[in-house]
Amino acid sequence: MKDKKIAFPRFCKYIKCRKLLPKDAHHQKKYCQDTKCFYLQNQLEAKERRDKLKANKPKKFKICNFDECGKEFEIPTNSPLQAYCDDKCRDANRKKVQAKRWEQEQIKIVAKREEVVRMNKSKDKKSGLPKRLLVRGNISHGNVACAISVNA
Repeated sequence: MKDKKIAFPRFCKYIKCRKLLPKDAHHQKKYCQDTKCFYLQNQLEAKERRDKLKANKPKKFKICNFDECGKEFEIPTNSPLQAYCDDKCRDANRKKVQAKRWEQEQIKIVAKREEVVRMNKSKDKKSGLPKRLLVRGNISHGNVACAISVNA
């Protein structure tokens, strides 16, 4: 007589299913037939692997670039070059930089006006400089220096 092997019952590997696999199923089969158990279990395992990798990943921190804030904040993975902890800090810093730039431009404009007045020996401050060159932003392009050499 042939000895029959007594096999222990096997169940579907998918955690939420756990159905009894048929006795005639292949010995390496781990999931139900005609179901999505294999796909669903793989999704669960992939999610667990991702969560484990995220938990082990060291967090990076940075200090806010706005001088008046100085908070330490976590750098998000999607924008590693982020320099400010919040939009408010970025906007406040931008306004501060613009105010400094405006003051510097005004100082340059006043200096150029005084130079033109000295060259023309006139007390009228706007006599030697065309009106279009007195607008903010033209000094940085060197237009005023050209105008002075032409007017002189």
